[in-house]
Amino acid sequence: MAAPSPVSLKRNYRCVSSLQQFYSGGAFAVSSDGAFLACACGDQIKVVDTAASSVRATLEGDSEAVTALALSPDDRFLFSASHSRLIRVWDLSSLKCIRSWKGHDGPVMGIACHSSGGLIATAGADKRVCVWDVDGGFCTHFFKGHQGVVTSIAFHSDPNRLLLLSGSDDASIRVWNLESKKCVAVMEKHFSPVTSLALSEDGQTLLSAGRDKFYFSNSAVCIYEQQSSDATLSSHEEDSRRGFTSAVILPSDQGLLCVTAGQQFLFYSPINSVEGEFDLNLYKRLVGYNEEILDMRFLGEDEEYLAVATNLEQVRVYDVASMSCAYVLSGHTDIVVCVDTCISSSGRTLVVTGSKDNSVRVWDIESRHCIDSNSDSTIYQLFGPLNVVLVLQSDRTIKVWSMEDVAEDVDQEIVLKAKAVVAAHDKDINSLAVSPNDSLVCSGSEDHTACLWRLPDLVSVAVLKGHRRGIWSVEFSPVDQCVMTASGGDGLVKLWTLKSNECIATYDQHEGKVWALAVGRKTEMLATGGTDAIVNLWHDCTAADKQEAFHKEEEAILRGQELENAVSDADYTRAIQLAFELRRPHKLFELFSQLCRIGDTVDPIEKALSGLGKEELRVLLEYIKGVGELLEGLIPYSQRHFSRIDRLVRSTFLLDYILTKMSVIDPETGTLPTKPESVLLSENDLKVERGLPKMNDQTDNTYESGHNNQILVSEIEEKVASKKRKSSKSKRGSQKKVKVAPHDGGSVVSVEA
Repeated sequence: MAAPSPVSLKRNYRCVSSLQQFYSGGAFAVSSDGAFLACACGDQIKVVDTAASSVRATLEGDSEAVTALALSPDDRFLFSASHSRLIRVWDLSSLKCIRSWKGHDGPVMGIACHSSGGLIATAGADKRVCVWDVDGGFCTHFFKGHQGVVTSIAFHSDPNRLLLLSGSDDASIRVWNLESKKCVAVMEKHFSPVTSLALSEDGQTLLSAGRDKFYFSNSAVCIYEQQSSDATLSSHEEDSRRGFTSAVILPSDQGLLCVTAGQQFLFYSPINSVEGEFDLNLYKRLVGYNEEILDMRFLGEDEEYLAVATNLEQVRVYDVASMSCAYVLSGHTDIVVCVDTCISSSGRTLVVTGSKDNSVRVWDIESRHCIDSNSDSTIYQLFGPLNVVLVLQSDRTIKVWSMEDVAEDVDQEIVLKAKAVVAAHDKDINSLAVSPNDSLVCSGSEDHTACLWRLPDLVSVAVLKGHRRGIWSVEFSPVDQCVMTASGGDGLVKLWTLKSNECIATYDQHEGKVWALAVGRKTEMLATGGTDAIVNLWHDCTAADKQEAFHKEEEAILRGQELENAVSDADYTRAIQLAFELRRPHKLFELFSQLCRIGDTVDPIEKALSGLGKEELRVLLEYIKGVGELLEGLIPYSQRHFSRIDRLVRSTFLLDYILTKMSVIDPETGTLPTKPESVLLSENDLKVERGLPKMNDQTDNTYESGHNNQILVSEIEEKVASKKRKSSKSKRGSQKKVKVAPHDGGSVVSVEA
């Protein structure tokens, strides 16, 4: 078979990597070796690999925002809490929740783990501090004393000293003794909520955040007030006007980790300059959240970087290979809404950014500094070989302005002449793009269409229809006669060919509006971004898909030949199986017809149909004409009979329950007991229970007859004795005692019973 023809048009793109959100602000935890982070991301927990700058795992929450996180000393377990007051214990090896409980009347604001790993302490919004046994999930200590929300909590660094420290928004710090279960110290030097607590390695010094003060833990006396430092980090330099929210000293001399209000993790390492001054060097940056993506452009000779304009005052530049933030371009005072690239006269690549602060800045990507800015202009002009300027106006028109009569150095005001004007769309125009050869311009509008115009006279070439929502971005392919459009409503990206003006591919990978679209010069990569704060990177896979289709076609031909060979060899069982696998219903019909003609229809058909799976049965049903209407009529009956069977099965459990209560069946296994004689005793066992001798089968009849006679005689004797006793009692009752007493008048007779 001939090899596949060379690819003439790049039409297939596959999403190979994504820059997703992993930190929404708030709680986070650092592993003991600094290898990974556990970050709160809404109601989820993201485990982030710091070296690879990628999400290692995602732990699903309980639909409530995560409020507190803590790691065990050996990094095996993760403790989390959410607004639902639920405390969870996660096994990071299996990524499963192994234990959960509710312990506070309000949200849990902080979690601390003891160095032994057996205890955790929780700080609640209900003004309480609780200590929990990790294995049992029960409360071991319960402390009350704060007058406000408990915001921070920490165990003493010395495992032999069972002390617990808690900070509250009542501006106090309390020290609790776990042995005496009492508060042993109260520190009230703050004038605002205590946000963080940290202990020195020797356990003698406590650092509390809020007023930059150090506290001696035993006497609770402020011993030092920090006024300056050898190295100072200014928050506005790193994240515009967004400040730092947390700082953690990393283990193994890895430096300092700072977290900003813009959901960035900044890693610093200490350095000493030549003059002997101490400073901090930023060596890694992790961006947890990008907000809305407004515009993007590829940078570099090999397009190894991607400049992303988000809903912020800075432009973030990402490394395409690792999708980690390499550096940021900070200088604007308002949101950056657009970004583009150009080549200077010296051959350097420049980045041009426009912001809502009515300024345009030009950046050198090698030095990463702004080399020019214009705060009085809202439109930046780029000139092409046609020496014209395209202007997009709010009246839904496109104008082409001639630059032929403009000198290079002029002092007076320039008056431009419009060469062409066209009412392009029925609604607002959102995007313009010029083809690589400057012969066409494409406009995307809110009227769901993209229009192609010939330059410089703006003659309509084609109207591209297919989107159901407004189009927010359009781009031309640098090498192919194609144009790509991104919709802002349906989240679709469409690829159009200029030869037939038809949509040849549609890509759907976003959950929100797609506002940004970047195309590599070699069209091997695409980048899309939108309101879902996700940047998707697409690679061209047209050649790979063509090769895969070629191999599938080749395999289908070989399998078809195998089918013909099976029919020739009269191996009808194998032939029927191959017809199913190759999805050839007509060939299957011919095989069944041939088997009916030769009269041997039972054995091969049964063998072939007995091994069919669910997918093959579904395909077989699809071959039946009118199967849809037939199934619509069968589904109600199937559901009704299934419900009836389900009720019958559930009713059988009532019988199991009754038999279990009667000790007829074993409740564990649901079967009869292994010794039925324990429930129903044999005749010999009954004799033994009555105190009678156990007899064998030979003497059983003799013993039974003699024993019955003895019982009969005993009963007769007992009845006779009973009658005699009753007779004697009646005789004694009928006898009368007569006494004769003398009397003057004669005898008097008295009778006594």
